[in-house]
Amino acid sequence: MHKSCVFFIAFQFCSLASFAYAVDNDCADFGSSSSCSSNLCCKSNSGFFAGAELTLLTPHSGSVTIAPLSSTAILPERDMGVGGRYWLGYRAETGLGFRSRYWHFDQDAAGGPLLDPSLTAQTWDAELTQLFTRGRYSFDLSGGVRWGEIDDQVAPVLTESFNGWGSTVALSASRQLGDGPFSLIGGARGSLLFGDHVVNILGAPISSSQEVMPVMELQLGGEYSQELWGTHAFARAAFETQLWELPPSALGLLDQNIGFVGVTFSTGVRF
Repeated sequence: MHKSCVFFIAFQFCSLASFAYAVDNDCADFGSSSSCSSNLCCKSNSGFFAGAELTLLTPHSGSVTIAPLSSTAILPERDMGVGGRYWLGYRAETGLGFRSRYWHFDQDAAGGPLLDPSLTAQTWDAELTQLFTRGRYSFDLSGGVRWGEIDDQVAPVLTESFNGWGSTVALSASRQLGDGPFSLIGGARGSLLFGDHVVNILGAPISSSQEVMPVMELQLGGEYSQELWGTHAFARAAFETQLWELPPSALGLLDQNIGFVGVTFSTGVRF
């Protein structure tokens, strides 16, 4: 088993244990505080919320040996791709809520004479969330199910794909700067997906198996939030990285991990 699989299992276990504890104690040690020095963090966090995020990420992968065509390892040259992430949810007064998230990414690039790589990825999450607030700090813990798909056309004759379901957990945090509308934000998410891993040459599958794939995501950035027309609105900019650990294929044709790195810009509202 990959070391990252063990890490994700431990991360998910600890996160879900913390989630169960928080729900059982009804956030007795958290929530809005009358001693809070900022109007923003003293306001109720309950209600519906929604948002959209533009992701500008560049995929990175290791070298690929196309055994039937070349014995030389080839490094695909990939350009930045554009994606969109969208979410909708509801949170009760206790901080317990539900959220649905969808992300789609599409990238095309120009490589060498044998390569014209392109890559698409999608994820959909349905999860319970629990919000904790204390003073200028906020923590949002979530856990649920994820569907994920990645399709990598390494070369015109060679494609690799994974499609599966699994569990996902995440923890995001923010720290308000002074008494103003600006905050530092960060978040981490880990998922374990179980599904079909397929490698095709000239459209014909040469390897197909049931596999497990870990996915890790990290984000760091800043946020501006403000009360606007009776709602709580925010805008964020962040640096994001992802790692998709694709399983090795049969015959040793492909054994690559795919990483994403770049920036994101998002806006959202709670009403």
